[in-house]
Amino acid sequence: MRLSLLLFLLASVVTSQVQDADTLLLAAARDKNSGEGLVADLLAKGANVNARDPNTGATALIIAAQFGSPASVKALVAKGADVNATTTTGATALFAALYNKPYIEIVKDLIAAAADVNARTSGGTTPLMLAVRLGEIEAIKALLAAGADVNAKANDGGTAYRVAFANHRVDVAEILVAAGAEVRKPDPVNIDPLVQLSRLTRRVDPEYSGNAPVEPVKFQAVIGGNGSVKQLVLLSGPAVLEEPARRAATEWKFEPFRQYGEDVEVATTLIVDFRSGTDWTDKDPRMAEVAKALAQVKPADMKKRGLRTLERAVSLCSAAEPPNDTCADADDWYGMALQNDNRQETFLKVEPFYLKALELRVRSPHSPASMALSLELEGMAVGGLFQAQRAQEMFARARELRAMSVKAMNSAPQDDSAEPPATAARPTIADLTTPASIFRVGGGVSPPSVTYKVDPEYSDEARLVKYSGTVLLSVVVDTEGKARSIALVKGLGLGLDERAMAAVRQWRFKPGTKGGHPVNVRAQIEVNFKLL
Repeated sequence: MRLSLLLFLLASVVTSQVQDADTLLLAAARDKNSGEGLVADLLAKGANVNARDPNTGATALIIAAQFGSPASVKALVAKGADVNATTTTGATALFAALYNKPYIEIVKDLIAAAADVNARTSGGTTPLMLAVRLGEIEAIKALLAAGADVNAKANDGGTAYRVAFANHRVDVAEILVAAGAEVRKPDPVNIDPLVQLSRLTRRVDPEYSGNAPVEPVKFQAVIGGNGSVKQLVLLSGPAVLEEPARRAATEWKFEPFRQYGEDVEVATTLIVDFRSGTDWTDKDPRMAEVAKALAQVKPADMKKRGLRTLERAVSLCSAAEPPNDTCADADDWYGMALQNDNRQETFLKVEPFYLKALELRVRSPHSPASMALSLELEGMAVGGLFQAQRAQEMFARARELRAMSVKAMNSAPQDDSAEPPATAARPTIADLTTPASIFRVGGGVSPPSVTYKVDPEYSDEARLVKYSGTVLLSVVVDTEGKARSIALVKGLGLGLDERAMAAVRQWRFKPGTKGGHPVNVRAQIEVNFKLL
């Protein structure tokens, strides 16, 4: 039975109940083909033209615009529907008409009905930015003609021009420039100092032979798009140390920071520590004891003797204050051992150890994985202490580092020594199949299926802080049933991304087929981590 007929029959039964009529109105607005008749009938029977979905806040007009029903939109507007009503995320009917598949007729009708062309979602996105992202030229021109602000900024500082640039739409960018879009480079992006230091690729240590105390020197800095230090303004530190600190910091190099598809300038604070870069491990006998303590600790014993061992290691590091990876490990592991829940008071207790580990990590040579761990732990703690922006910066940088680690694993030679059971037959490669071709499921291409599966191992770090979730990987299942070209789509961190990849590399599949022959198929695989 068609939705329109069903709704009509239901409406004839419940016309005395306005609340039911409102519900039916919202449903009728979804019927693109014949819902307009029901919309008009329900409005005539007393349905509220501005009735809202209790979950999303969407009105019938927003729903009709989303599902592409021009007649229903016209009927609702004619009855006085609020064209600028918003959903719970701040989206209006104009956004709805653009979002999935742009309905230009509806966009123009809403503009004619005085829809706000400069409305904003909760994230600061405007209809023009959305139309630019979709590359919908006719909608862009209609919005600009109606007075859309071509230089409006979203909450993250992005503009319609920046969106066009990021999506490589030169044609759209030209339209925006002709309408007055500013094309100047964006203001430097403010980055947490420790997050920025995690991007350091070249450090030059300061030189000073005087008698003044070697205290850290702090600068307000601007890092250019190429990763070079452009500007340094002294914030604190002994005047006698400013010049040697400035000479050293000027030589520092960072990984460029990318936003909207291009390298951008960064504003941050740089701390030049006259002890940075020193490897204390061989110079202080206490460091050998710390390394030995870390080697003895077993995660299963962390709450007992292991906790006392770590406490001793942290104490030794505090006494020596060495900027090295060993002491950073001690602080991170001690914090994890103390973190037995996710309450605010727990984060207040462990955050100082995570912060100290991160500070030590950026001052000494480190691996991408160890830096990612420190960023994830500090991000978890400050997020639990309601410092959301700082936490987001740390998690974003950690994801970049984890992706590097996964990429390195992917480029390593695949170990095929652990073969699956003999029952997992390996299909032959058909002559007509081009090995380099990679297909997606659909259009005659069947999906691969798992024939041999290895469960991933939990990382000690994730187990300690009781962390769980799902890692999403993109893989190419080749014609021999092996996972190749594994890429991280959505990670968890704390070492679970690498564990997921290591497991999937051992999986075996029945290859996908096309025309009855095995082919290389790109697929996504979810790897779940759940503590029992």
